[in-house]
Amino acid sequence: MRDRLVTLLGALLALAIIYALFFQRGGERPVAKPLSTEAGQNGYLALWNWLEREHVKVVSLRNRYTALLDDSSLAESGNVLIVTMPFRTDLRASEVPPFDQWIRRGNTVLLLAALDDSPEWLATANQAGFQEELAELTALRFTTPRAVLRARAAQGGTKAEDADEDAELEAETGEKPRVPPAAAAAARSRSPPISARTKIELEPIAEHPLLEGVKSLPGYSDDVSEIWVLRDTLRAKLVLRLATESTTGVDAFWQVPRSRGQLLISASGSLLVNRNIGEGDARELVRNLLRYHLGAGGAVIFDDMHQGLSSLYDASALLNDARLRYTIWFVLAAWLVYILGSSNRLAPPRMPRRVPRQGDFVAAAGGFMARRLDRRAAGLLLIEEWLDEVRHARGLPPRAALWAELEATPTLARRVYEELHAAHRTLTNGRAVDLVRLHNNLKEARGAIG
Repeated sequence: MRDRLVTLLGALLALAIIYALFFQRGGERPVAKPLSTEAGQNGYLALWNWLEREHVKVVSLRNRYTALLDDSSLAESGNVLIVTMPFRTDLRASEVPPFDQWIRRGNTVLLLAALDDSPEWLATANQAGFQEELAELTALRFTTPRAVLRARAAQGGTKAEDADEDAELEAETGEKPRVPPAAAAAARSRSPPISARTKIELEPIAEHPLLEGVKSLPGYSDDVSEIWVLRDTLRAKLVLRLATESTTGVDAFWQVPRSRGQLLISASGSLLVNRNIGEGDARELVRNLLRYHLGAGGAVIFDDMHQGLSSLYDASALLNDARLRYTIWFVLAAWLVYILGSSNRLAPPRMPRRVPRQGDFVAAAGGFMARRLDRRAAGLLLIEEWLDEVRHARGLPPRAALWAELEATPTLARRVYEELHAAHRTLTNGRAVDLVRLHNNLKEARGAIG
């Protein structure tokens, strides 16, 4: 019982070490990511299911943008791609030309960039390269009102607090980002414009088919957030303003035409997630998007690859896969049951080393002989050895007849004599006898004759 308790404690300690090394994440709680398969508050599963009920073809893109041009299952034009930024999987430079070419074919991209809001999944994304990747895909660069005010103050030789609350303030690039008075006032305060755990709301600023029937588009910021304004355009020749952020008045929704396609950019990364798709007029926005931009045979495509859901081999994704964890737990549970329940769970004990003696040699030789001789030969050898002992003791020549003399020996019991004589005849005729009984009779005969 004690060895089982020791084994149980050792197994539990091994399980605790494995859990601490591979599964424990100190202070970390699960975060819902913006994926089409995610049912949490920041996923797109509600939108996916709604589109399927509306008989719209939906596709999960789990490869890089280069696959858009080569995928024969997609129509050449009339598709809508929903992209959420910042990315979790870095954008490659080789993806940008195919991305732009795919839009120019006549496709639409709705890019939801977490600029004015800070969703909880932002901590797991690549924030360092966010602005550069956004500029590569959209040809637009963004800055904050605080940076605009500092640049203007540096150029004018005045303090930022005394800067004009003008609608357009000059930045260090020489361009004029649009900073409304409310945004300028918020920029001068020390607290961030968007508080944690608050809604942000986008309001249309002009009549536009995409915003038909849309009065407000609510997003949600899990953490404090800055607001961003359009600083300059890189390759875009035309940028249409569609909506503003309600509390600060900064532009927050843009349309950038590209040949036959369209690029729609939102400054909120949470407009269409599960917790917001039923709020405000988000569904009206999606209906208008499908009405005016989804062609016959087109599909709504969710960019899952750049949020970590890839069909390519990814070691980190493999280790984070719940199925792998379940398999490991099953194997460990089976191992624990084996350790505690199997009778052969431990190696046999090692016997202490002992120097062989003469008796061990005799036992080994006897065992060897017993394996090599059959029962008849062994019995006949026992009787012949006893008879030779009697001849030697009485001075008789070898192989002299003894049975008549043994019959007349008064100290030898009649029963013993008859059984030995009968056993000798049986063995001589090639049949076997009971060796144990034969051994006992010989022992009694030796004691009687001496």
